[in-house]
Amino acid sequence: MELDLYFEPVSAALRELAASQPGGSLGLMPKHEPGSLPPLQGATLALVGVPEGRNCDDPGVSLAPDAVREKIYGLFAPFPSPKIVDLGNMVAGKRLADSYVALAEVVAHLLREGVLPIVLGGPQHLAYACYKGFERLEQVVNLTAIAPRLHLGHGQELMNEHSYLREIVADPANQLYDFCNIGLQRYYVSQEELDKAIDLKFELLRLGQAQANLEGAEPLLRDANLVSVDLASVRHSEAPGLKRPSANGFFGYEFCQLGRYAGLSDRVQCLGLFGLSPELDPSGRSAELCAQFVWHFAEGFQQRKRDYPIAPIEEAMQFNVFFEQEDTSLVFYKSKRSGRWWIEVPYLDQGLERKLRVACTKQDYDDALKGVIPDRWWRHFNKLS
Repeated sequence: MELDLYFEPVSAALRELAASQPGGSLGLMPKHEPGSLPPLQGATLALVGVPEGRNCDDPGVSLAPDAVREKIYGLFAPFPSPKIVDLGNMVAGKRLADSYVALAEVVAHLLREGVLPIVLGGPQHLAYACYKGFERLEQVVNLTAIAPRLHLGHGQELMNEHSYLREIVADPANQLYDFCNIGLQRYYVSQEELDKAIDLKFELLRLGQAQANLEGAEPLLRDANLVSVDLASVRHSEAPGLKRPSANGFFGYEFCQLGRYAGLSDRVQCLGLFGLSPELDPSGRSAELCAQFVWHFAEGFQQRKRDYPIAPIEEAMQFNVFFEQEDTSLVFYKSKRSGRWWIEVPYLDQGLERKLRVACTKQDYDDALKGVIPDRWWRHFNKLS
């Protein structure tokens, strides 16, 4: 695949800014210059700008990639630093559908090369194109969104930032296994959407629940392949650069912690960051927060423990909790490398018994000791039945 056909070089102004940064800055990362695309060999993360603003509430989001890129360049790299390359901004397609196809091809290519794309949008519906990239590899996808809304849409409107999830659910290839939402704000979700999500056995973690126990969100990110982040999940006072801000939402430090959790996940293969409108962010505060989210993701990525799946099994402690009334046991695993927990969910596949290990918390184990089967176990058991 000739990647240079899909990308424009980083602008001269940004290259000049990057060159002026002190040693150890992310601005010194290899980047797309005229006639020279940075090689992927040895790279682990790649910035992919998508200056797209069609079919959304605010076309100004097309300016977000460079606004975030500018702030990323000014940050010092985490230590030890993963090798990050900046591929520049993608060439906008003649039609929005063309941009979807191009982004899906780029995501698929980077995944094949073992490079994790950090997609800087652009509107939330670009997550659909990222999902299609996984589909090209015929890979089953767990999608986790950090967002205040469900994006399942209403009626028969064309796909947009409010309905991209509906298109993923309805996709004929049916590569989506699971969807989790972190930071849901119920007053932004219709009863129709909520009923649909419950019927599909999605896991919904409301904002209040997440803020009361942020560590409870970590398993939802640990099991994800694709993480889609809507800046609208952050409260307006922390991130004003939005067309539709909310008085409530995550604080900046909570938002960055979620980024670190996503980076730490051995399964996350693609990150999308969407929704910033630079024209509504004159102070640059929102772009700075997006850059810090990317920084925390990169730091977490560099500290991955490589303990998923639990292999070799000797590197995990196994705990069996027997339920006499159901005459069954729940099997938990605790990683010796990271201290993280998983729970085993049995299911039948073409008549053969299989077992799915699902990320969980120690609280789930403690609840099982008290005779309570965790909701997460039931959700996957029912989904697989």
